[in-house]
Amino acid sequence: MEINTKLIWNGNYPDPYESGFNIFSKILQFNLIRPKTLAPLISKPGKITYHINFWIGDWIDFNKFSEIIGVDQICLKRGFLDQLGFLTPNKYASNTSNIRQCQECLKYGYHCIFFELPFITHCPWHLTKLTNGCHQCVETIYNKGLTTISKHDHLERFSYCKHIRFVGDEPLFSNMFSDLQRDEIKSFCDDFLQWWVKVHENKMIAEFLSKNSYGLHTSSKLQKFLNAAENLAGECPWFIDHPRQKVRNHKWVYKPKDVLPFPYHVRRGSNIDAIYRSLKRFIFKKYLKPHKKCWNELSNISYEKAQLLDSKKSCTVALAYASWRLSIEEFINIEVFKSNRFSDKELQIFSIPSNFHIPSSAEISSLMYGYFFYIWDEINFGAKHSRFCIIKDQPNFNFSKFAIGNDGYEWQILIPDPKKLIFKSLQICSKTVKFKNWMYTDLISLEEQKFRVSEGESTRTLFRLESNVIGKEYLVIMI
Repeated sequence: MEINTKLIWNGNYPDPYESGFNIFSKILQFNLIRPKTLAPLISKPGKITYHINFWIGDWIDFNKFSEIIGVDQICLKRGFLDQLGFLTPNKYASNTSNIRQCQECLKYGYHCIFFELPFITHCPWHLTKLTNGCHQCVETIYNKGLTTISKHDHLERFSYCKHIRFVGDEPLFSNMFSDLQRDEIKSFCDDFLQWWVKVHENKMIAEFLSKNSYGLHTSSKLQKFLNAAENLAGECPWFIDHPRQKVRNHKWVYKPKDVLPFPYHVRRGSNIDAIYRSLKRFIFKKYLKPHKKCWNELSNISYEKAQLLDSKKSCTVALAYASWRLSIEEFINIEVFKSNRFSDKELQIFSIPSNFHIPSSAEISSLMYGYFFYIWDEINFGAKHSRFCIIKDQPNFNFSKFAIGNDGYEWQILIPDPKKLIFKSLQICSKTVKFKNWMYTDLISLEEQKFRVSEGESTRTLFRLESNVIGKEYLVIMI
């Protein structure tokens, strides 16, 4: 097939914001060709490929693409996330993200490009839940092509999973959208895109929401970032079936300066040490005082017993406070709290990842303060599991887990709602009979535990907790 050959195309398509995946599936059907034939026809010079990457369009020569099917470039570009200004993770580039469908849209042979943003859960105009991702759909358009069967007076072409299915020249069950339906889809998508443009003002929020998927451990972060996105851009115009976790924001602004890298540690007696001691007093008085008995118990145990704690009885706020202090003071062994011998040890400096600025007091205090709530929230999450361990990250903690920046100048920390954290901690403590060593469990020996955490992590483990000997590997909380 010559490069200047026109391909067969139905002038009624594409529908508004129809995905590249859907456009390519129709081209393969109408022209009875395979991906390895189509891809070179529309590839940019120097980027010739024989696979169809349908989420991003950086490899496509849109002039050629527009000419061979007779569709305006603007309409075509709306089918690719990167052409719409979305940050596209590596998995999109390698086509390992699966296809999610609205079953009602599928009846019309339609698939919207925004359905593949992982935080989108429902079709906005049908309000139906999107299906789980299908990898067979991906493989069909990426390299395999459609399977063809001849039936009497027509050809039937389909993917192995049957999500893509054509009879003759049209998708099976295709009724074609009416003009009113197309206008509705375009209106919904235009509103969503305008909302996203505002969200994109903070690239760290946009980057996280553009992830391919969210695991169980990142669900809490997703709830915070959705809240932050809606604080920035207003309520999302599409229904999203994810809870929003109320957060408090601490903001500060800094201007980079041409200075030598700031040290990662600071001596005691400095202004930063004064900030740290002030935060220690405030946090203890505000959040630890009602759990003073828990703190007295935890701060006086041995390091060995700190590796044998009961995950259902240990006080999460006391654990958070101990982990926060150990991390900042750069200790692993909780027994240091019993002695003043190490009171002159340097503190770890908390600052955003840049070598060209001197961190301000607002930055350091905000990060230190937010770090405590981040740890507390993570430990509350860990307490839902039968086994978890708290490990000191090395060499320096990744603050993007709770601190977000806008072009490096305006930063904010997302603090989980303290009332929610307090309630979860009280739920554990109120059910616990507090006698000596109540946080400690002898269900399993320390020697047995060593085989469940890697050797490198074992040397940085602050606490290990479990409630029984039957269960999975440890959930690892890195702080």
